Amino acid sequence: MEIRLLVHNSLFLSSLPSAYGGDPVAQHSAAIEAARQAGVERIVYTSQMAASASSAFPPMWTHAATETMLANSGVAWTALRNGFYADAALRFMGTRWQQGRVAAPADGKVAWTIKILSDRSQTRIKYASKLERNFVKELENMLGHQIKYTCLTKQFSIWNKHLNQICFYDITDSAIKKIIEFNGDYWHCRGWKPTDVHPHNNQTAKQIWEHDFQKKLAAEERGFCVKIVWEGDYINSKENVLKECAAWMKNIL
Repeated sequence: MEIRLLVHNSLFLSSLPSAYGGDPVAQHSAAIEAARQAGVERIVYTSQMAASASSAFPPMWTHAATETMLANSGVAWTALRNGFYADAALRFMGTRWQQGRVAAPADGKVAWTIKILSDRSQTRIKYASKLERNFVKELENMLGHQIKYTCLTKQFSIWNKHLNQICFYDITDSAIKKIIEFNGDYWHCRGWKPTDVHPHNNQTAKQIWEHDFQKKLAAEERGFCVKIVWEGDYINSKENVLKECAAWMKNIL
């Protein structure tokens, strides 16, 4: 769930994928009550067309319940009833053969809404190993300046049309269009057989390598140069790896 204060003492309330797995209605209820107690004058909520508790499309139940709570809150409110998000159609079509039906927001024609994702449309603070954090700090010391997007700040992201998802990158200098991926040997199956299955996500090494390849390709298609640094190489030859990366970032190599 995203909550942002707008001008004129208003509040913008929007559900996000990060809220999935919890209870969005309870989250929205808590946000509305907090806004009421704080004296917010207007709540703007991103709802959807044809929001109804009787809809065959489950997200509509949340939107309908939230609009009801807003109506009973005593706070002025606006529901932005967006059209059906076009990118979601791909997910529904992908399972239609198993389900035997596709549920849309309402019968008949549907107004579609397109979400535009820029390279920096989303950033996140990433959990990183001590080794990766050390690598970033040492590299920044060698370069003499802070790199804008890293695990120590926020990660840079690119929409990947091949994987149909947002990909986050470890170290990015967007000014010079260079990315460094700090790959853990274990997590990226270095030295594994293609058919070996990773116990963490049940994917084969070949599948993980393909994902890494598509991630690198998406960045290169946007004009970025991508360098892979392996955790094992950094452990075995720290100074050489740092010097090589610093020279690469400075366009010496």
